[in-house]
Amino acid sequence: MEPDSLDDGRCGQRPERPNSNVRPNHPCRTIIEFENHDATIHAGKAGATIDPVFVIAATNATLNAISAVVIARAYRQIRAGDVAGHRRGMLLAAGLQAVFLILYLTKSVLYGTTPFEGQAAIRLIYLVILGAHSLAASVTAPLVLVALVLGLRGRYDRHRRVARWAYPIWFFTSVTGPLTFVLLYGFGRPGYGVQALATGMGVQGLPEAVAAIGTTWGPFAGAGGIWTVPGLFLVRALAGIDPTLAALVRVVTWA
Repeated sequence: MEPDSLDDGRCGQRPERPNSNVRPNHPCRTIIEFENHDATIHAGKAGATIDPVFVIAATNATLNAISAVVIARAYRQIRAGDVAGHRRGMLLAAGLQAVFLILYLTKSVLYGTTPFEGQAAIRLIYLVILGAHSLAASVTAPLVLVALVLGLRGRYDRHRRVARWAYPIWFFTSVTGPLTFVLLYGFGRPGYGVQALATGMGVQGLPEAVAAIGTTWGPFAGAGGIWTVPGLFLVRALAGIDPTLAALVRVVTWA
């Protein structure tokens, strides 16, 4: 057995790491390296590549999406007269946004901005939404802070006046955050989303990728395609509920 082998008979064969400069003391120990914003993780036979920028961005998008739900719920609670529930919801949303801000600043300091590398038309849409999101976020922070302080101090008249502006802007920010993430990693990053699908199918560009997806996975894939098995399940589940919808599912999925 080689001196630097990771295999002592318990973890299988040693993963190939020609460029690795990290050697674990234990054969099952996890190796984590950061190379060009990538963290390569190997544990025994299993291996995966994780982009920390993507992880942080996905976490922030999730925090924003949860915040949007919490904010909407808190708004309904105050409209129904549930002051205590409204207070809890808004404090929770503020806490989620604080975590978001910490992660966002960390990503910005360590990795900078992430460029959009995709179709020009989609890039334009992305930049417009990103600009609106950034502007709303810069206005949201002071408005939300003032509204929270006024509400916690019981100065409800002034709290309502500020919250009348803070709520829609905050909600807009929380919704457009995940949307920019979906646009960026769905259409504007090599190795992710549509570009990854296009690469795997041997085509180039968004139109070709969509066409390939439609003919490979869509209603024209034919019987035995990727949708056939779930289609059969849905047809059986819908048969006693809505026969028309069940028939439509059968046609679309070749079930």
